[in-house]
Amino acid sequence: MIRQICPHCFKSVELPDESAGADSACPACGKSFTVPKPYTPSVDPGAVRPTSVPVPPPVSLPVPPQPPIDPNRPAPPPGYAPPPGSAGVTSTQYSSATAVNLTSSAVGWIPVVGFTLIVLLSIFPWVGCYPGGISAYTQSFWGALGNGLSADPTAEQVMKQERNLSEALRSDWWLLLPYLFAVVLGVALAWADRLATSDDFAYRVGPFGTLRAMIWPRRGAILFALAAVSAVFFTLETLRGFGLEAAVSRVSTAKYKEEKEKADNAADRPKVEMKIGVEKASFGVGSGYAYWLVAAAHLVVLAAATGRLWLDSRGENAPPPRLVAEW
Repeated sequence: MIRQICPHCFKSVELPDESAGADSACPACGKSFTVPKPYTPSVDPGAVRPTSVPVPPPVSLPVPPQPPIDPNRPAPPPGYAPPPGSAGVTSTQYSSATAVNLTSSAVGWIPVVGFTLIVLLSIFPWVGCYPGGISAYTQSFWGALGNGLSADPTAEQVMKQERNLSEALRSDWWLLLPYLFAVVLGVALAWADRLATSDDFAYRVGPFGTLRAMIWPRRGAILFALAAVSAVFFTLETLRGFGLEAAVSRVSTAKYKEEKEKADNAADRPKVEMKIGVEKASFGVGSGYAYWLVAAAHLVVLAAATGRLWLDSRGENAPPPRLVAEW
């Protein structure tokens, strides 16, 4: 039987095999149409192509002979490196070398040391008055935050400025509190990053489990943000002047306040400003060693946090960069 679709009624009808190639009436609608002959595929032998192409045998080329090395040839100058593939003498300028791999684990210890050092140095004087090189009045970070200062009894007998300076102190708490918050969080996160070696630390069930799961995969970026924020607040407070520095300026200006108000011409005003400057200079205001160590620690921590981000972005399979020293 031949199954065919009628071109008139578009119904599938069955016709006898004898109707192939002839006109036949549709059993459904009765209209006549030509039934196609059955298709029989055939292959033309002349159109068949070979499936493989014979490969010609390899041709061996003659190798040019290498010129002999002259035994009387002078040695190359120091630092000379022969081109690849050529005969020559390797440079012997350096006799020893050492290398250090820069990994996230190694770089991760730098913020730990830096932030911890900043916290420890906060109890030491950051600014002070050093007339004649003597530590007369000093102020630590906590003193700047709480409007306090330390006075040397011997120096106070000479200068007698402790009361005036204490009354002139003003706290930039709106800068120092965010700075303290960023440093404390930096210490906690840096130590947690080094001490929590378990892979499932972020996903353990316990207090702050959800917060840990959110922070832990992003700890490198968060540590960089804390390093940057603390460095910015430290710089802003330095530009404004810490509490003791600002107090010295107020005390010096207040001493010549009446004289400054009476100066009504261009010739008298510079004289008053000069007196105020001399009064400020007599206090010998300067930064202590702890301040400079803290400033250096901020730069190192920020550089290490930046390097940590770069190392993490390279992926786990990338070889670690190396620092090589030769001598």
